[in-house]
Amino acid sequence: RLCCDQVAEKWPRRMRRVPQNFISKVCRAIVMSNSFKIFSASCLMINITAMATNHEGSSGIFQTFMETQNNVFFGIMVGELGMTVLAFGPTLFLADSGNLFDLFLLLATLATIMFAASFRGASQG
Repeated sequence: RLCCDQVAEKWPRRMRRVPQNFISKVCRAIVMSNSFKIFSASCLMINITAMATNHEGSSGIFQTFMETQNNVFFGIMVGELGMTVLAFGPTLFLADSGNLFDLFLLLATLATIMFAASFRGASQG
């Protein structure tokens, strides 16, 4: 019930249709929990810290680690956004600027993963 009250305060009346099916309710309970928010923030901080350690001339093992951790955190981000869409539906998901920012980051990361070799080749001449 708390979640629906928060939605009612945050979004205009015409956009308040929160999905009421079982999967949406379960996803909403997870996404709104403090544990989920702490997990999400912790993943973000770990990822940022790991990315900050990247340096020129690092070993192959280190580069493999960086690639793997980026892919793992990307997967976690996809899961988080997927659960948020299921929890609130696409209309409420897209009405929140924080979700739009996360979606932008996800799409930018996806483009980087898909076209990494092309980006490297273009930057090297």
